[in-house]
Amino acid sequence: MSADRILARLFAPPPRAPIEGPGDWLRVHHAAVQGLDDSVVRALAGGCAADRPGWAFASGYAEALRCMVPAVRDRITALAATEAGGAHPRAIATRLADGRLDGQKRFVTLAGACECAVVIASEGEAEGKNRLAAVLVPLDRAGIAIEPLPPTAFAPEVPHAAIRFDAVAVAPDERLPGDGYADYLKPFRTVEDIHVMAAIAAWLAATFARATAGADHVEELAALAGALVALGRLDPRAPATHRALAGALAALDRALLRAEPLWADVAPDARARWQRDRALLQVAGSARAARLTRAREVTIE
Repeated sequence: MSADRILARLFAPPPRAPIEGPGDWLRVHHAAVQGLDDSVVRALAGGCAADRPGWAFASGYAEALRCMVPAVRDRITALAATEAGGAHPRAIATRLADGRLDGQKRFVTLAGACECAVVIASEGEAEGKNRLAAVLVPLDRAGIAIEPLPPTAFAPEVPHAAIRFDAVAVAPDERLPGDGYADYLKPFRTVEDIHVMAAIAAWLAATFARATAGADHVEELAALAGALVALGRLDPRAPATHRALAGALAALDRALLRAEPLWADVAPDARARWQRDRALLQVAGSARAARLTRAREVTIE
């Protein structure tokens, strides 16, 4: 199925069924992305099929991991990075040594609803820096304990958990190639932003289309979704990508401001969920601003 056919769904979306919990979301997401390969297009399909912003976010997040780590294939996967001291490289104390993984991750999105995790772990210090690795491990492996966390204030349907790793066996081919920070942790924010914002833009466009209100706003959101598909094919480390992404996110903010009157025509439950969950768009806003400042300081040739 091509990207243009997925964009067409935003103008004439199929019936949207209620999603009753993480297991139901998995079923809906897998059905929506069947036959699709491009990860941002898959995020659009998942967002269009979602019945609320939280599940659109989950589809975008899952597809961001699939984009970053091709070995994920069609398994729903989480990124396990944040620890007690945060996710800065110096804060990573989880250790990978002698084929064993030990440590604890404090806040893992989708844990409890996914099959695997990309775990960021230290392999020791070199030249005064914490050397990080990324490993892809199934979460049903011996030595892994998952502790569900209380629901968040927005998108409470999306599960989060703390995960402990006690002498968890890691096969050599489960260590992902490259550096855990430069190749995974650092670019993930950009990749996640592209996929999550695409999924939410798709959810918004389909929501307005179902309300039969504001055709030009649906078209504007669909255009932004298409732009995010293109951005998803660029280098997530490149300053030019960061600047173009900042422009797309600013355009999404402006589109939402102009579309505010349309919510009067939307079903009350969808409107209430959006009012509760729109804070999803502001998560990591300071990190995005810092990323844009750095990008603007780089001379682009």
